Amino acid sequence: MLRRLLLALLLPCACDPPASPGAPPTVAPSAAAAAAEALDGARVPATTLVPAPAAAAAALARARELVAVHAQADPPQALELLTATFGSAPSDPEAAFLLARAAFRAEAPAPCRTALDAYFAHAPADRADWSAEAWLLRGWLLEREGRFAEAPPLYARALELSPRYAFALFRTGNALSESGDDAGALPWVDRALAERPALLEAHFLRAQLLRRLGRAEEAAQAALLHKLLNDTQDNVATTRESVVQKVAALEQLEKLLPRWFEGRLQLTQLQLRFGQPELALTRLKALVVEPDAPRDGWLLLIELLRRSSNDALAQRDLAALLRKAKGIAPELRAELEELASEGFPR
Repeated sequence: MLRRLLLALLLPCACDPPASPGAPPTVAPSAAAAAAEALDGARVPATTLVPAPAAAAAALARARELVAVHAQADPPQALELLTATFGSAPSDPEAAFLLARAAFRAEAPAPCRTALDAYFAHAPADRADWSAEAWLLRGWLLEREGRFAEAPPLYARALELSPRYAFALFRTGNALSESGDDAGALPWVDRALAERPALLEAHFLRAQLLRRLGRAEEAAQAALLHKLLNDTQDNVATTRESVVQKVAALEQLEKLLPRWFEGRLQLTQLQLRFGQPELALTRLKALVVEPDAPRDGWLLLIELLRRSSNDALAQRDLAALLRKAKGIAPELRAELEELASEGFPR
């Protein structure tokens, strides 16, 4: 697998792997079940259509694109497409799941609830990730209605299925904060950030919580992290000034938020873009030996090693770095060691 990826490598972006969080108090599952049964929000009439297989496949493929997280996403269009193809209560689990996601993002709570009911009626046992997000959406719908105290039990259902689900952790903290429990909310926000170090809204809430709890210095640090992350995530301009601002923010975040591997890889790629391969290589060599370093960091490192020297020297450097590296997944380590001993694909 790693060899195939190397053959197609074009300086990829990276997603930082989750870190192991601490465990704040859990919510009783019995309370979660009671809250789920007590949902009384508006729904649209449940209708189920059974399209031809080809039409169903085409609608699902298009809907996946429309609800993905990118600039061309169009949740209202996905909502319209899925409803027209499958009805408001699809019997197909993926259609119901995508319909609920599209309706939620289109701020259409009634169709969202109907789609969630349909999803849970046919929830597949092998898609815990879908079911976790479905429970998250149910809780978040309650938050949107101001029913904050009722939401945490539903997030607990999501976390039973996916214990490291950053958004469920964060929404739990938000709901507790909105219910007046700032001290109880903070551990959940911290746990969310352990999983997703660059979760922007979590840094914003954390700054507010710390300020209200009288921890001014920590609040200022959290606010700074929020500002710096904003500078990197909202800054899509390509002028020299905007790029310099982004690089400056990424350099600060490398020191203040070192577990955000994606940001460190972004900085490396900017250095490559502006003709600083030596600095980029030095940065990558430091990154990959850290615990839980991302796979994409190793892939980019290998490519840079091969560009900067011959394959034999690149193999030697890779082997040396593997001896220093900690916390590499066993499968990835085996693939890297094979490359280091047997050579790179041609």
